Amino acid sequence: MVDSWKYYLDRYEYPVKLSKYESADTYREKFEKDIRGDRRSTIEFEDYFRNNSKNIIDVYYEVVFWKYYSQPRFRQRGTNRIIQHVENKNIQPHQLHEALEGFTKSPNTRNLDKIRALLGIKTNVLAVPLTLVAFFQPSSFPMIDNVVAKWANQNYQKHNEFTKNKLTPFYRNYTSLRDNDFQNFLNWMEWCNEVARYLSDITETLWRPRDVEMAVFTYERLRKKQNNIRELNQIKQSKRAHTGMIRDIRFYRELAATNHPLHLKIGDIFQEVFSDSLVKDTACGGDQHIPLFVSTEKSRKTEYCNVDLLVLKDSTVQVIVEIEESNIKTSQVTGKFLSPALSKYYIHRKTQYNPVRMAEDVSFIQFVDTTKLKGDRTSKIDQFSNIEESINKILPLKNSNITRYRLISTNLEKMKNQVEVDSLKKYIRSIM
Repeated sequence: MVDSWKYYLDRYEYPVKLSKYESADTYREKFEKDIRGDRRSTIEFEDYFRNNSKNIIDVYYEVVFWKYYSQPRFRQRGTNRIIQHVENKNIQPHQLHEALEGFTKSPNTRNLDKIRALLGIKTNVLAVPLTLVAFFQPSSFPMIDNVVAKWANQNYQKHNEFTKNKLTPFYRNYTSLRDNDFQNFLNWMEWCNEVARYLSDITETLWRPRDVEMAVFTYERLRKKQNNIRELNQIKQSKRAHTGMIRDIRFYRELAATNHPLHLKIGDIFQEVFSDSLVKDTACGGDQHIPLFVSTEKSRKTEYCNVDLLVLKDSTVQVIVEIEESNIKTSQVTGKFLSPALSKYYIHRKTQYNPVRMAEDVSFIQFVDTTKLKGDRTSKIDQFSNIEESINKILPLKNSNITRYRLISTNLEKMKNQVEVDSLKKYIRSIM
């Protein structure tokens, strides 16, 4: 059954603190992100890289450090080596952007050499340059490393049985993958693309090849730590099996309680008010993601964002909710408002892929977690009030259906206070 793939994708975890880079202080407004490491925060980091890759060289440094982060003894030296080469040779971001674009159009070792040369990588290693490629175009390219190659070598025969594209075993005769495994990488890439298309058709998630790789990476890492874990099932290209799709609701709640306790608490409060009209993301204890699109076409190019909660009424989207637990910087908070503001439809398997349009007057509620703020010494609470006031002054935006915006500063302890809960329930009832 394919739900094992969703199970492992939802358990993906690669948390990174970019501030751990030893020279982080020398880069203004860079090396500041604390990436939770789940799929959603990783996609946000990928999007951030892609949006800045043509004009800002520092984002390449951040991705290199992100890649090396799991190697504590090497991550500083490896990152420094690449940064020093790029700065000594005065490599410009548009040069790397063009090299990545060239590789994605024609993936071969000659184009890969161009990326390596710009980074100052003198050996024919695959992992770091192909990580940049995967960040640049995750809709086509998965990452590759020894963890994934090990899984492929152990499972390629079983997982080739029902696919047109075939995995081939990696040679792995160096400490890191080299060009003699490049063709095996291309086979892995094509296989991931095929599996992503199939999983997108039969699950509620829009899978990318990068997501297939994330699921494999998670499975292989957990297999090393635990005995008797559930297998990644073969992809059998047949009619969708509906059994088991509700079986993971307890798992989602347990996962949310561990990783996103404020999301879960707020989701439960909204559930008490809106019941069956509420759609919840997995972080809020639901069993799906909530993609918003700019048109009635459901595709990667029209999907603008995923949100935490939706309230539906009369076959329209009435309320959109976003919850920020880790990153509460101004750019993050305001950016999370803009993407939904530009969106027009919610489309999902649970709506039989029928587009659900935005209502004429949509309310957007955003929660920010103040747990880490330092009491009276922070100006963040006042800043949040200013953000709320500023956004409401420009509403409604042209061609946007969001007409009301509320920014609520809170934390888990407040949400356990019945007075706070009752006040929130009163407010959200008033906007419907």
